[in-house]
Amino acid sequence: MEEAIIAENDEYFIKMFENPKLDSFSDIWKKLQFGHTLYMTFEAVSSYVKNIGNIGDIVLFILERKDNKTVESILPLKSKNYHIYKKFMFLFPKAGSNYELLGTKNRFFIEEVFHRILSERSIVVLQLINPSFLENLVKFDIKEFQESEHFYVLTLPKTWQELLNTFDRKFRKNLNYYQRKITKDFSVSFENIKNLKENKEHYESFVNLHKSLIKDKHQSSPFEYKPFVNYIFDLISGFENNGGIFSIKLNGNTVCILLYVDWNNTRYFLNIGSLPDYKNYSVSRILIAYAIQDAINKGMKYFNFGQGDEPYKEDWGCKKFDNKSIKISSNWYVNSIDSLITNIYNLIKYFMRTSLLQFPKKIWMNIFLRKGD
Repeated sequence: MEEAIIAENDEYFIKMFENPKLDSFSDIWKKLQFGHTLYMTFEAVSSYVKNIGNIGDIVLFILERKDNKTVESILPLKSKNYHIYKKFMFLFPKAGSNYELLGTKNRFFIEEVFHRILSERSIVVLQLINPSFLENLVKFDIKEFQESEHFYVLTLPKTWQELLNTFDRKFRKNLNYYQRKITKDFSVSFENIKNLKENKEHYESFVNLHKSLIKDKHQSSPFEYKPFVNYIFDLISGFENNGGIFSIKLNGNTVCILLYVDWNNTRYFLNIGSLPDYKNYSVSRILIAYAIQDAINKGMKYFNFGQGDEPYKEDWGCKKFDNKSIKISSNWYVNSIDSLITNIYNLIKYFMRTSLLQFPKKIWMNIFLRKGD
């Protein structure tokens, strides 16, 4: 682990760690708050590095008080060396991750970090919920400002009935219809599985369900990619009793499973899988309703549906948040080279979705999940 002080003022040091030993930061990292950003927690970053990424891809910056050595901010960036230039990104740029930088100390922190990494031939790519904080920073050379898929958060009332009353009449009627239909035709039971390390068979059941669902839609599933499966499993397991699986059983058979993590008064809806034979019963909708109702009963404030503009999310009354990508470049030719690489990457990704390149899709998936950009 290589450590260097890259900046300081009267109160703080800013330190940079290359090839960091993440476990040595676990205690202080877990004490910090990252707003509604599950993917910047220690559990998420360490799980990513363990299963998908590489510790050599991570550069860690910390803001440390001089008087008592208290760490007040941690900024993990994913780095990629293209030999001609370097590229730094927030981890999980496709997951609706954000880093709200509020207060004078964090403005100083991010300014100095940016100055350091932009002093070389490099680019910084940020994906943020609210990038307006840049207005209060030194005016960096922003080359691109693009809007990505939105992400959706449902604010939870005190009771399930209050939430039902806010739904569109047609949506509420359909939900009630499917709930009555399924209880009429089957013996219905719900299960909440925690401690996945001791219940791995339930997680493997989810993986199989998800593959069945995706196959029915003629799409590729990230759960066909073993490292991604391990990453999600470790992420949920890392939160111990705050992460797990909801399942719905019909006549004793599991037909739908939902993955979730509870963190910072928010239930994160990670993914859902169901058997296509039961889609006429809308089992996914029923299980989501159950997970939301359970979150309300536990006093949670939010249900985070994550990133993606699927129409069903607005049916639940979610608030839509902008998710914007900002590219900051040190000079014009670095930005031009990166834009060329990005365009080639997007072109390959487009053709990957066609039948022409379905044969090597696992190879492409491996490349894309590792790069993440």
